[in-house]
Amino acid sequence: MSPFLPLQGTHLVITTVFVSIFMYLLTCLHALFCFIENYSGIGFYYPAMGTVKGSIVPEGQRAAIYNVFRFPLNLFMLTFLVGNYSTETSFTANAVLLMMACMLQIHLVRLGGK
Repeated sequence: MSPFLPLQGTHLVITTVFVSIFMYLLTCLHALFCFIENYSGIGFYYPAMGTVKGSIVPEGQRAAIYNVFRFPLNLFMLTFLVGNYSTETSFTANAVLLMMACMLQIHLVRLGGK
């Protein structure tokens, strides 16, 4: 079994949460369901991502490669935290980025099979 498969499912679960938050009026029960689903997705994400990283990134170069990707991520997060964006804008951007991550993950799995 490919280590990418749990990661694809996790991306789909978390994307579903953010799309449902954006599309529906949040009642208390719906907010609780989204909260539980989001944290379940996060609980699956970290072990799956650790497996994928371990199979792709060479051990000797792991710290340098992670630091290269950490800077743009922190810059992106700082932009959203400092900017005065509405809740809808933040959730929409997050849902769009999660969908893109899911599509790129599926593409990566297809490239790995060739």
